[in-house]
Amino acid sequence: MNKLKLKIMRKTFYITMVLMLLPIFPCVSDESTSITIEADAIIAHIPPNFTNESHNRPSLYIEKGDYDRAIMYCTLAIEKDPNFADMYYWRAVAYNAKRDFDKAIVNYTQAIRLDSNYANAYSGRAIAYLSKKNYDRAIADFETVLQINPKDVEAKTGLEGARRFLTTK
Repeated sequence: MNKLKLKIMRKTFYITMVLMLLPIFPCVSDESTSITIEADAIIAHIPPNFTNESHNRPSLYIEKGDYDRAIMYCTLAIEKDPNFADMYYWRAVAYNAKRDFDKAIVNYTQAIRLDSNYANAYSGRAIAYLSKKNYDRAIADFETVLQINPKDVEAKTGLEGARRFLTTK
């Protein structure tokens, strides 16, 4: 994995971690103000052979808070290549940011099916499980991250937090 991709994935993981651990406030949604995303414009940005730039585009949308565009981009990329684990990962990150934890878990799980050593996908799924108060599964995912990368400080911190939540439950 190249350094730029790793840096962006780590930054996105931190952003997701902060979003998931903030107190949950009710959100008001007005469907009449929802933005229509032009799929043709997004398709134009998906090259036939994926490059580092195309791998990173969803993270750029996510950093700007444009989660719907990130989801659309990933969905279209997955249609082109259903075995593209990174796009399932980024789509899950966007769903996590939108607090749609069930869809996030489904996408993290698919990324993991495609790449069983995808530590960031396990971490993201653990955070989604924490948000759903499913501490046992969060703990299992954080432990898997530590099996893949024993020095992962964020996973150690997440594991400790999940264990504390479980004991105070």
